[in-house]
Amino acid sequence: MTQQQTLTEQIPTEKTDGTQTLRPVLAVVYGPVTELFGNRLVLDSTTVAIGRNTPLFFGKPLNDPRISGHHADVTVTGDQRLHIVDQGSKNGTFVDEDRISEITIPHGGFVQFGRTTLRYLVEPAFDWHAGNSPLVGISHAMAQVRDGIRAAARHHRPVLIEGPSGSGKEPTAQEIHRQSGRSGRFVAVNCAALPKELMESELFGHAEGAFTGAKSKKIGLFAAAHLGTLFLDEFTEMPLDLQPKLLRAIQDGRIRAVGATEERAVDVRIVAATNRNALDCVKNETLRLDLYGRLRGGLIRTPALADRPEDIGVLSRLLLGRAGLGHADLSPGLLWALLRHSWPFNVRGLEHILLTASAELTNNSLNLTPDVVRMLNQERELLRPESLDDTPDIRQTTGDTAHTATTTTASPPDHDTLVALLAQHRGVVSKVAATLSVHRFQVYRWIRAMEIDIDVFR
Repeated sequence: MTQQQTLTEQIPTEKTDGTQTLRPVLAVVYGPVTELFGNRLVLDSTTVAIGRNTPLFFGKPLNDPRISGHHADVTVTGDQRLHIVDQGSKNGTFVDEDRISEITIPHGGFVQFGRTTLRYLVEPAFDWHAGNSPLVGISHAMAQVRDGIRAAARHHRPVLIEGPSGSGKEPTAQEIHRQSGRSGRFVAVNCAALPKELMESELFGHAEGAFTGAKSKKIGLFAAAHLGTLFLDEFTEMPLDLQPKLLRAIQDGRIRAVGATEERAVDVRIVAATNRNALDCVKNETLRLDLYGRLRGGLIRTPALADRPEDIGVLSRLLLGRAGLGHADLSPGLLWALLRHSWPFNVRGLEHILLTASAELTNNSLNLTPDVVRMLNQERELLRPESLDDTPDIRQTTGDTAHTATTTTASPPDHDTLVALLAQHRGVVSKVAATLSVHRFQVYRWIRAMEIDIDVFR
């Protein structure tokens, strides 16, 4: 997924999700009132006035001191986009860090009123509250994960979890175990980290003298997980010749240790996970079809962070709290950078970025520091070869923010010239881009490469 696709997804083509009708909403992503994160303002074709004390979000006001009494008006257009008109607010309305007077954004776009950031979405109604689940997230995608966990906890069949690395597959498995109420242990193993010649012994144990070096009897992971849950991470890396034995253990609940003559019964709930598409592994003949069918008693897909950037606010609060930095706030510059990022390392990557930013905490604020800029640029390079310069600007703008990028490649200005232009245009990147006849994302790249703090110009 490209960076621009992350910010501005296409409107879902289906009219309904099951029996639920899709509806346009503004969801609170970040701001000074943590309790509001996730609250939705349900919209229709009528114009809605956004103000500091207006109780629009399930009867609650935004309570942001930087939002004016009548800050902006928002209206859903006929093609399900959101038209925003700033009403001369003191602290401004921002889209992609640019202060705007009037703009239309698509499904998936972000807007900032004062210090409160919201995402415009066309989505079904759902319960976004995480409750006591550690798998937080205000997105529909994470609500589906939590629903899948609750469904899996009601039975004891095997469960398959698919998702990219760092997207929370092991915490999902742990939550299935917790909610299922099994009395035994939660035992986890990464199959990709086990030497192939030792994998059978690790899973099923071995008898004394079963092979050279087996000086004593060993209980395997299946036996250790008796009455509990065995989590097989990256199970698609398991050798084909071992898969029939795993299948038999799942089907019959019986295992035989390496070198043993007797089988033993085990009561183990299997949760298997992979960062691959398991069905593709079947097609490529690296995964047995019968094993795939047995493991697919329930399927949960953990979403990539780039597919749910509205979760970045609540995740940041959680991760900073765990690090003893619950008091810290994200600066607007850092927040916009996080929302634009493509997150190849998912939630793990977000945690690393936040901890890096916290090393230079200023007035309880985490900022877009040079170290953070370097890390984001390095991660972005992993997603090449496509270039941000080649990504079209699909925002529809009116008023003083409209511009056209006439070139896709250009030599960067020197540092002093770029600083002068940012100062001249008070940090409005779209105006700098128009002056240089480049796409605004190119200007953002230059800003990061030159380690310029854009907030000082606003």
